[in-house]
Amino acid sequence: SGMSDGPDVRERLHGIFRPVVTNYAAVTGDIAPIPFRENLRRWADTPIDGIVLFGSNGEGALLDEDEKRRLTAFAREVLPGGFVLIAGTGGESTSAVIRQTRAMAAEGAEVMLVHPPAYFGPYLSPAALLDHFRAACTAIANKVRQGQVRSELSDLIGGGTLSFDLQPGHP
Repeated sequence: SGMSDGPDVRERLHGIFRPVVTNYAAVTGDIAPIPFRENLRRWADTPIDGIVLFGSNGEGALLDEDEKRRLTAFAREVLPGGFVLIAGTGGESTSAVIRQTRAMAAEGAEVMLVHPPAYFGPYLSPAALLDHFRAACTAIANKVRQGQVRSELSDLIGGGTLSFDLQPGHP
């Protein structure tokens, strides 16, 4: 799978994590796997500790779930096992967040940046957002290889901060 058999991902979450842009074919507008892989190979030879897919630089909001899944798999295939692979996920519903996050984990992403709902997010109270993320994280933590899910939200909820840790089976 390309995943490291070494230290737990939490022990490797330090250093430089390069945001990755998504390459598109000029004529069709489809994702372009060859230049995407070439960029990753070049960056793997630089002093970085991991990459971030589908963050604000990675066009995550413009990609469908299948494109994200495919790009995550391409990245895991290309990157050395010790590189941390972080993927941005999200959705308008808790079930969409769970489905997408599980798919990214299955393709080799070790850490997820779960974005709040874009459409309803501004209308949700901090308590409702906490319920959304807690439900998603609990479902994910019970299915994903890593034993702990940590969530932190800050300016996306109007300046407040929500932070919580979840262990599998412990909401």
